[in-house]
Amino acid sequence: MNRLVLRWPETMSLPVMPTGSIPNPHQLVKTRSGYKLDPAYVSSYEVKASSRLVSHPQAD
Repeated sequence: MNRLVLRWPETMSLPVMPTGSIPNPHQLVKTRSGYKLDPAYVSSYEVKASSRLVSHPQAD
């Protein structure tokens, strides 16, 4: 990952769901620390709304 960031500094992390999948682009929210799952799509994945994988605008 370090080599990728050196080559492409704009690279941002993606959340990997407990099932091993990565959400579709329209299900992601861009945050300062990378992309997170839009809370509207929590029911589509095996993840709790309070998970660090889910966007929490007041905390992100």
